[in-house]
Amino acid sequence: MTIGHLFEGSRLFELESTFELPPPWLKEAAAGLYETAVKYGWTADTAEGFVYTVAWDGRPGIRDRPHWVTAEAISAAATWASPTGNPRYANLLQPWTTYVQNHFVDTEHGSWHHLLATDNRPSCAMWSGKPDIYHMFQSTLLSDLPVGESTARAIVTLAARTRSG
Repeated sequence: MTIGHLFEGSRLFELESTFELPPPWLKEAAAGLYETAVKYGWTADTAEGFVYTVAWDGRPGIRDRPHWVTAEAISAAATWASPTGNPRYANLLQPWTTYVQNHFVDTEHGSWHHLLATDNRPSCAMWSGKPDIYHMFQSTLLSDLPVGESTARAIVTLAARTRSG
């Protein structure tokens, strides 16, 4: 299982806003993806951070820590926090954002490191250079956006509210 994809999939509950009567299984299935990602991804090998993949039995597979996995975890927690009101989601944001600040943010060259090795030091094992901005940027936005079927629409909605208010 790819932990980052589980977090991405967990945000599919946002699709509820597109249905007059959402399927009853949608939020439950999305929550299951989120809980699986947290349970098997964070500190899966006892070191801080999200491993990239785990085997079907839950044991860490690829133990490197790509930036996008943690960014998706932050995005998912931020997305779930607002509509549910469950403080657990907001509480998980703190250690994950602190982890990003302590390990992923490249204060010398800017942006984030693409990948961390199992010891949480920058690695070029997958490729060298800087990561795409998509995952990082989204993780910084979602906690301030209304939940909707798309991030772009949520930005437009927030901008409209800001202009009118």
